[in-house]
Amino acid sequence: MKGRFVILILAALFAVTCSKISQVTADDPWIDLNGDKPVRFDSGVLTKTSLPSNTSFGVFAFLQNGVIGSYTGRWADLASKHWKPNFMYNEEVDFDGADYSYSPVRYWPSNSENTITFWAYWPYNSDVSMVNSSGLSDYSASSEGLPNIRYTVTDGKTDFMVSDVVADQSRPTVNSPVNFTFHHALSKIDFTVLKDDAGDDFEVHLSSISLEDMYLTGINRSDGWTNHSGGLRSLTAYSGSQTVTASETAVSGSSVMVIPQALERPLQGNAVMLRIVYTLRGAGMSTTKTNASLIALTGSWARDTHYTYKITITPNLPIEFTVSWTDWGDAEHYFMSN
Repeated sequence: MKGRFVILILAALFAVTCSKISQVTADDPWIDLNGDKPVRFDSGVLTKTSLPSNTSFGVFAFLQNGVIGSYTGRWADLASKHWKPNFMYNEEVDFDGADYSYSPVRYWPSNSENTITFWAYWPYNSDVSMVNSSGLSDYSASSEGLPNIRYTVTDGKTDFMVSDVVADQSRPTVNSPVNFTFHHALSKIDFTVLKDDAGDDFEVHLSSISLEDMYLTGINRSDGWTNHSGGLRSLTAYSGSQTVTASETAVSGSSVMVIPQALERPLQGNAVMLRIVYTLRGAGMSTTKTNASLIALTGSWARDTHYTYKITITPNLPIEFTVSWTDWGDAEHYFMSN
């Protein structure tokens, strides 16, 4: 099963205590601004009314100062050549459950040829690990183009999202907020389970599900994930004792979010593995048996995509006997002699 989840940044207001600001910094002429309209953001989730309380996202903003050489000064012309995050660099935008805020407040440039391009990720991390467009060195405020974020999955329960580029924004006539569209950068994995036991001879209890021999670290680029690293690791999706029935049922709490990657690695001679552990209890019997199945997965996981693995458990039925006989006749026929 596959689904695409899109996060839409809606509209919001920020409280502003001053009506105008004029800031000139000799060291950074890009910040020479003179305007009365603050740059505003807001965040809402398509399936929720808003982001969780006390959460935040990071914003990068690139101030584009008119024409450079033969280029028009638009983001598409110079995205990977000249534009730098000189207006906002990993700026934290906070949500307290009702309002969104960031500090210090930035103002739109009043000069119409000065446009700003925005990009964001969620959740915010002050120590986020980033590399430049080549992937060969760390990303900084003087780097060009969008950052590539190195991300590591920990428990598989934390989402990671990146926005579309909001390019070439100029000072609005009415101070509307910057609208982001976020996409899930990870793959979401769910599991369902059912028992195939027509005779209902066994009780089946699911003990654990884990994904093994997979990469938990990679670099998220605008064109996908690359540079998977950190060695092959395991991730537990479920641990407990869920009774398995003949009806297909979601495995409680088994959703995990993982780094998109190829599941088959022919050159290494291995693949991502799915391990399923379950216990069997025979009807009317007190003994239990623990089984483990290890399955090699095929294909690949794509970002912003939801997968459901359907697990069918067929218990090992016990060997049973039935006896039929015929009458041999008289008793003497029961005796044999050499």
